[in-house]
Amino acid sequence: MAVPAQKNAGVIKHYDKGCVDLKDFLLKSGGERFIPELEALKRQSELGRRYLEGLRNDVVRLGLLFDEKFDADALKSAAGKMDEKELMAFKAAFEAGVSEKLPVFCQLPVSRKAKKEEFGSEFMI
Repeated sequence: MAVPAQKNAGVIKHYDKGCVDLKDFLLKSGGERFIPELEALKRQSELGRRYLEGLRNDVVRLGLLFDEKFDADALKSAAGKMDEKELMAFKAAFEAGVSEKLPVFCQLPVSRKAKKEEFGSEFMI
């Protein structure tokens, strides 16, 4: 059994500062076959970052619509520390609050019959 403290124990210490990133490491260590998978993971990671950033922006926007008294910077800071599950919960809560506070009204008639009866009636004297 080799003990690392013994001379010629077979333990080799080597530190290579030449590797800048994972792709560089794969190239230098003979793992070129994994580079396409690494590139796909990088694309997926960037997509995830953009998704979370958009979700954070939505939470901040909806939070400010829900209550104007919220401090935008504090809301941004809080959203920046949340994970996706927390952001989705806040987004749903803010959307519900905003829809109660600012309801959407339909400007078009609901049925064809109502449309025929009301069409042009505002211009009649």
